[in-house]
Amino acid sequence: MEKNQRVARKADGGRAGERYSNALQAASEGGYQEIIKLLLDGGADVNAQGGMYGNALQAASGKGHQEIVKLLLDNGADVKAQGGKYGNALQAASEGGHQGIVKLLLDKRAELRAAEAAEQAAELAPVPQCGPPSFRRLPLGELPSPPPRKRKREDPGGSPGGGGATSTAADGAEKQIRTEIGLPSGLLPNARRRDGRQ
Repeated sequence: MEKNQRVARKADGGRAGERYSNALQAASEGGYQEIIKLLLDGGADVNAQGGMYGNALQAASGKGHQEIVKLLLDNGADVKAQGGKYGNALQAASEGGHQGIVKLLLDKRAELRAAEAAEQAAELAPVPQCGPPSFRRLPLGELPSPPPRKRKREDPGGSPGGGGATSTAADGAEKQIRTEIGLPSGLLPNARRRDGRQ
């Protein structure tokens, strides 16, 4: 119980200019893991700002309390928070030569960057710019299914694809594409007919 009283005396109200702005920061600097757990379970703000260290994560990092740093990170401490004596937790750990904490903080920053990059990539997914204009406005994954393909018929002479209905279907598709992209009548640029002519 004596440890609890010492921590409570260190965190005396959070007035400006005080060494600690809150009990969580005082317990973090002192290395009092059980008290930190009680404070977090009681709703203490893991990212509360103020005091000499700026926040609890910076206090624990500066004093080399690796298990407390891990506990604070697991409870949502902001690894990028700025302020206090060292500027941020990474600088505090570096100043103290606490290699394990430096690695923990860098790993957490890398996780955050990866998560942020994935979130940004999802937000910036390109909208397809091919196909008919009606397809261009639909998000990926919501494109309608194409119509079923018609089977080729043989012309009366018995040669498959030699004309007849197939040529008419190809001409119709060409006409639709020309209309959609605004080309004048005639063949599409660089298109070849089935008979090899352009």
